[in-house]
Order: sequence, then structure tokens, then C-alpha cells
Amino acid sequence: MNEKVITRSVLLVVLALFSSASFAQESALHSTPIEADAHKLSLPSSRAFEVEPDAEPGAFSMRESLRELPAFFRDTTLNINLRNFYFARSDASDAPGNDSEKISWAQGGSAKLKSGKLFDIFSVGGELFFSENLYGPKDKDGALLLEPGQEGYTVIGVANPRFEYAGHLVSLYRQRHELPYVNSQENRMTPNTFESYSYGYLGEGGAPPFQFGVGYLDRIKKRNSDEFVHMSEAAGVSGAERGMPWIGARIRPTEDIKITAVNYAGIDFLNIFYGEAEYSLKLSDEWGLKSSVQASEQRSIGDNLLLGDDISVAMWGAQQAVSFRKFQVRTAVTVNDRGTSLRSPFGSYPGYNSSIVEDYNRAGELAWKIGIAYDFAAFGVDGLSAYADYIQGNHAVDDFKQGLNDKDETDVNIDYRIKEGWLSGFWLRLRGGFVHEATVGTTEDYRVILNYDFPVI
Repeated sequence: MNEKVITRSVLLVVLALFSSASFAQESALHSTPIEADAHKLSLPSSRAFEVEPDAEPGAFSMRESLRELPAFFRDTTLNINLRNFYFARSDASDAPGNDSEKISWAQGGSAKLKSGKLFDIFSVGGELFFSENLYGPKDKDGALLLEPGQEGYTVIGVANPRFEYAGHLVSLYRQRHELPYVNSQENRMTPNTFESYSYGYLGEGGAPPFQFGVGYLDRIKKRNSDEFVHMSEAAGVSGAERGMPWIGARIRPTEDIKITAVNYAGIDFLNIFYGEAEYSLKLSDEWGLKSSVQASEQRSIGDNLLLGDDISVAMWGAQQAVSFRKFQVRTAVTVNDRGTSLRSPFGSYPGYNSSIVEDYNRAGELAWKIGIAYDFAAFGVDGLSAYADYIQGNHAVDDFKQGLNDKDETDVNIDYRIKEGWLSGFWLRLRGGFVHEATVGTTEDYRVILNYDFPVI
């Protein structure tokens, strides 16, 4: 049996065993297990104005030994993440009857250091990322777990001085962002990180009525790279060194309603706007719901270095999620106009129908989705959850307005996360995505991911 047959057989058996027991699942590219309670469901803008909490002390933590030191040292945290990732995709979209394969198996992770606060204002953080090849034939490159040529890499992705006071935050140099279009895109070995400079008013308390941010994105380190390049180069513009100013805000008219808007002005190459409104409601201890709508527009700007002309394209979407006793049903629809395909070169595409393999971002595309999810805590298996989606995209056109094939995708995802004991922080994720395209064939995507996250300090 060849590698493709072995991979397909083993992973289909594993996925089938879990799925037949659960009737669960749902899919989208999240970096954490899905939240089965609908009113807690994460959206593309959910993390835009959130501060990442410090890791809690674990079984290996040495934080107690620092308690007599000044706060800058006493409150320092060091967190280790180990990640083992197997990726196999047979891509049938190159030509009819001519499948191409992408296979990689990598070991890597990160070491994240964050100081306490000096004078209750200043702190500094850093994060080292690495990914090494365990198995990766050079003729099956392209999985994006490693650099081109299936080469390993190590990079200081975060080096971040921060000033915080009374809800205000100034954040400098190498850092993560979790904004629509500009984000970690953490669905491979290491995340996107950015050389950027930003100011934000994040507010104080659990749900501030107004939050605001503004900044300048200079360079990006893409998820399988050890180099920072200008934002214009990452977007596809050669020979130019342009950055991208951004501004965004969130308002909460009530505790249950959030409205978020962000605009990025890529100098001389691309302007991107994204807006989202959501309504979350916990109806009872058993029932929850979340309704949301989104809109986005992309257009050429300045010297039009990317699109070469005065071109614009827009997208609209709506999503509804309802849950009952940890069982969730979710539906979504997105509509793209016919200007050109939407782009997302700086992070995960924020469309509600973005899935394991496809983004459903083609020009003119109308896509819809139905998904289900379940959390098995009610059966005494705390930390086990699963979800599945079916997505279909129709009416897409190319740049010459000629019709493209319809695509439909079926995704399955299973997560098991240990929350207590010395193995707290262990997370197993199994993923499968299957895309059928008429006259072309079926793309099959399988992923097995092991994470172990633990604090040292």
C-alpha cells in the first residue's frame, strides 16, 4: 500500500470511530476547541480587543520560588508549548486525474517569556518558535509545517515591550495580533507574528462599553517562515516596501450586543474594511444562541501596486447558532460580489464559511453551511468535543467572469483536552476535510495534532 492509501485508511477509521459515537461536530479554523454553548461561540472579531491572560501555575511551575522578588521578576511567567503535527493532503485540483500530495510530520513548539510589571506600567515579553522535520519527502512539499524544501526553522517571533495604565495599552515591535484578516492563523506549527506599533484603549472591567485601537503594521513573519517581510511583499507586491496603518473600535450598547469595525490601509496596495455585529443570549442553563452578521470590502488604494487598477470587491455574511445541553446547531451564508476574489494574506480569512480546506472567497460565490457540535462533558468525558460541517459554494467566476466549478466540503474535527492533573495542557486534535469539485475530483486533507502546554514559571 502506498502512503496515500495508508494515511486515508488509518485516519478514516479513527474519525469514524469517534464520529459514530458522538453524532457531534462542526468545523472552522479555530486554534482552540469549539465552544458548544452557542452564546460563547467565537467569531472572527471576538479576540480583537482582548488581552491574553497569563498562564496559571501548573505541576512544573517554579513561581513560588520567586515570591520574595520585586514584581517585575516575581510575576514573570515562562510557558512551554510542545507541538507534534502530521499533515497529509491529496490535492485533486491541479488537473483531472492528476492528484498531487503534500505530506509533512513535524515536531516543534514555543517558549514564551513574559515579565511582571515595572512600576505597575512596563512589561516585556518574548516568544521563540521552532519546527523540525520528522518526516517530509521533498517531492511532497507544501504542507506549510516547515519552510520550503521541508526545512526546519527557529525564530524569535515575539519581542514585545508594553506599557499599560488604566485600560490604555501601548505595544511595540514583534507581537501577535488577533484581528479579522490580521491574526496568528495558528493552524500549522507556528503562528503569524508582526513587527508593529499600536495603541489601544481596552477599557477596565469585564465588558467595557467602548474599546479602540490604532496602529501601524510594518512587517509580518508568516506561519512557516523565520523571516519578517514588509506587509506589501506578503500581499504579493514585489519591489516595494510598504506597511499598513489600521484603526478599529468596538462598542457594546448592551451586555448582549457587540459591534466591531476595523479598517486597514495598506499603503499603495490594498485597503480592507471589516465590520461585524453580534447578539449573544443565554436563554437558560440549557439554551443559548448567537446571531451575527458581517460585511467586508477590499479595494485598490494609492498607486494600485497590487491590483493594478481601481478594483473593489465586497462580502456579506450571516450566521445563527443555537445550543441545547451542549449540543449546537449552526448555519451560515456568505455572498461575494463579482469584482475579484477576496484576499487574506496576513491571517485567516474571516468569512463565516471559511473551513479546513476552502475559504469560499471566490468572486461571485454564494456559500452556505450547516454544522453540528457536541461537548461530551455531560457523559463524564470532560475535555472531549467534536464538530462537523457541510459547506457548499456556487456561482463563482474567474477574473474574466467565466463560471467556475461548484465546490462542496465536508469537515470533521475531534478535540480531547486534559484540564486537570500533571497532564493538564495536553490537547489532541484530529481533523479531516474533504472537498469535491465537479470534473476535477476530491481533495482529502488529514491532520493529527498533539499539543502539550505547561508553565515553568
